[in-house]
Amino acid sequence: MAFPIRAIRPYRSRRLGVLFAFFASLTAAITFIIAKPVLAVLDPLTFGFLQFLFSSLFAFLWIVFRKELHLIRTLRPGLLLYLLLQTLLTFIGLYTLWVGIFLMEPTSASLLSRLEVPITVLLGIVFLGDRFTGREALGGILISLGVIILKYHAPPSLSQGFWWIVASSICFGLLEVLAKKKIEEVPPTLFLFVRNPIVTLLLGGFGFIGLSFGPETSGFLVLPENPTKWILLTAATGLTGSFLARILYLYSLVHIEVSKTAIINQTQPLIVAVLSLVFLTIYPTSRDLASAVLILAGCGLLVLRRLNRQ
Repeated sequence: MAFPIRAIRPYRSRRLGVLFAFFASLTAAITFIIAKPVLAVLDPLTFGFLQFLFSSLFAFLWIVFRKELHLIRTLRPGLLLYLLLQTLLTFIGLYTLWVGIFLMEPTSASLLSRLEVPITVLLGIVFLGDRFTGREALGGILISLGVIILKYHAPPSLSQGFWWIVASSICFGLLEVLAKKKIEEVPPTLFLFVRNPIVTLLLGGFGFIGLSFGPETSGFLVLPENPTKWILLTAATGLTGSFLARILYLYSLVHIEVSKTAIINQTQPLIVAVLSLVFLTIYPTSRDLASAVLILAGCGLLVLRRLNRQ
C-alpha cells in the first residue's frame, strides 16, 4: 500500500532503502497471516478499533523516542485538512481490506490488493493527465487476465470478498494520486502520530453507532471467552501492519524513489503465499499460481514504466 508522504531529506543510502522496503512488505504480509484467524473471531470493526488503538500507542511512543513532538506545531490548517482526507481514505481502505481478508484466503486477498497499481495509473490518467503507453496497456491486460483467472469458477468466499478488495484498492489508489497533486513534506513519525488516533476514533465511532441500533445486530466489542489471546494477536497486527509496515515504507522513501519501493512491494503476495503455507497450512491453488504470474508481471510493467518516467 502506497502512502502519500514525501521524504524530507535527500536520498542517502539506497541499500538501506531497499531493506526498509523489503521489511515493509514482509511486515505487511505477516499482518495478513495474523489477521486471518483473528477475523474469524472478532468483528472487523472491533479488530480495526483495537488494532489502531494499539498502533496509536506505538506511534506515540515512537515520536516521543525520536524527540519529535515539536513537529506538531508545523501542522498548518491546510495541511491538517489534507491529512484528515488521507486518514478518511485510509480508514475506508483498511476496513474494506479487512472484510476481504475475512471472506477469502490471505493469498487471494493479497493478489487482488495489487489492483491498487492499475487503479493508480488510471486515476493518474483521468486526474493528472498522465499519458497511457503501450507498455501500460499490456500491463493492464495481464492484470485483467490474472483477475479473471482468479475469479473464474472461484469459491463463494472469493466472490463475496472480491468487491471489498476492489474498494480497498480504489482508496489506496486515490491516496497515491493525492500525493502527486499535493506536494507537502511530512515526517513519517508525525503522519502516523496524526493518522492512527483519528482512524481509531472513526472505527470506534462507527462501532458505537452500530451498537445504538441494538446490541443484537452489532458484533462491535463482542469478545470471545478468554479474549487475551485474540487481543494480543490484534496488538501484534497493530505493531506489524498499522505501525511497522507503514513507517518502514515511509522511511524507505527517504532513501530510494517511490517507484523502486513499489517494485519491492510487489513481492508481498509471494511472501503471503509462503507464510500461509507454513503457518496456516493453506496451499496455493493452480488458479492462485497462474493468477499471480499474470498480476505480478502486469504490475511490474506498470511500475517499471513509472520508474522510467522518473
